[in-house]
Amino acid sequence: MGNELKSMHNHFIVCGAGRMGRMVCQHLAEHNVPFVAIDRDEEAIDYCQQQNWTLIVGDATEDSALKEAGIQHAHEIASVLSTDADNLYVVISSRLLKENIRIIARANDDKAAEKMQRA
Repeated sequence: MGNELKSMHNHFIVCGAGRMGRMVCQHLAEHNVPFVAIDRDEEAIDYCQQQNWTLIVGDATEDSALKEAGIQHAHEIASVLSTDADNLYVVISSRLLKENIRIIARANDDKAAEKMQRA
């Protein structure tokens, strides 16, 4: 897995492999878009491994997990974690780690969406 991650460039990072994250990953896999998922939930980890998807076992709100996923070489990142607070944290961290990365984030209401757009 380490060599696979090191060779990835212009890839997609999916933060969260729950219901929404799985849909994103499935779409990317069907279109042969290179991606890496980040999750720490056992069920999500098992599912990703069954699909043979590249996976980082960890907390996507941690800079170390984003760096391990190759954020410096990534083209886009999707944060589809279960809480607005976690998604906002990933948005801010991603922008600080790579200023020009394209960010897609899940928001549960208009107030959270506005904050994420501003970030």
